[in-house]
Amino acid sequence: MRRAVCASVVVLAAMAASAKAEVRATFLGDAAYGTSSACAKLAKLAAGKVRNLETVPELLTARGYESWEGACTIERIVPHRSFGRWTVDLVCHEGAQNNIKRSEVWTRRGDALMVTYRDKTETYQRCETPRARGK
Repeated sequence: MRRAVCASVVVLAAMAASAKAEVRATFLGDAAYGTSSACAKLAKLAAGKVRNLETVPELLTARGYESWEGACTIERIVPHRSFGRWTVDLVCHEGAQNNIKRSEVWTRRGDALMVTYRDKTETYQRCETPRARGK
């Protein structure tokens, strides 16, 4: 009996150690961010358009990126000294490729988010749809 209890404790400890707490960009709230074309696609989906590879946009949320073909989850967020700027480390899964690590700099500009990756900056605006407003 003692051996079974010890084995159970070891298994539970190993499971707890392997389970990571979800890192969320709480500063984004419940909003969905995307390029202007992504927000337009999201609005069409909210109006009833069928979800498929061509119609589902890549969106940025507090959990990371979401799209039809893959996703990136946030692994770590490091705030910069300047307010409204963060370095965000992500782990991505796209198609057959898994555990792709990337680091981006996110800068808040009003309701927009400037995302810089490999010296390229893209503007993500807050998408105004029922989903983005949490409805």
